[in-house]
Amino acid sequence: MTATYAKHLKILGIIALRGRISSYELSKKLGVSVSHAQWWLQNHPQIIEVYREPKGRRTVWYGLTMIGFLLALKQPKVKENFAWAFEQFLNNLPGVEDDPILKNNTVKALGNKDLSEKIKQFYLAISKGLDDLTDIYRLPDDTVVELATIVAFRQDKRVFKNVTDLYLADVLLFKRIGILFQTIAANFEEIMRSQDK
Repeated sequence: MTATYAKHLKILGIIALRGRISSYELSKKLGVSVSHAQWWLQNHPQIIEVYREPKGRRTVWYGLTMIGFLLALKQPKVKENFAWAFEQFLNNLPGVEDDPILKNNTVKALGNKDLSEKIKQFYLAISKGLDDLTDIYRLPDDTVVELATIVAFRQDKRVFKNVTDLYLADVLLFKRIGILFQTIAANFEEIMRSQDK
């Protein structure tokens, strides 16, 4: 692991543990200038602007993309505080405010020790799956997450059991993941049938 990559993971971990961060806060945490911290926040595709204060000094707050969160999981402190970090990630994820039922259901599941551990193991497996992908920055984030998820399912048979358990426990996020995989499988089957004709 290069020093730059290690620093990048450290920054992603700091953001994951705080939920969101300003360039000023990151500069204090890293002991660097505000402009240097701002460069890190603005020039990495796994870090996104999540909020800009409308008045006054107009502080800009940054959070993580899904890829950023998956990479942050490589940091031990983020793993240890998974439930809190994942809840903060959800709070800053664009579009989540449009589905409060999904968010509340997921937060409730994170409060259950058994379900939270299964959710954690699912995302840790995907994070590990990222390691087997190359050139992830040239593909759309959704495609990278889907590929890493497929790798995770192939590498660790417990992933399927955890997803099944979470689906059966009525965790809406995993009900949607289950439906997504059913749709992918049906589309793949249709493609294969059309190839046979």
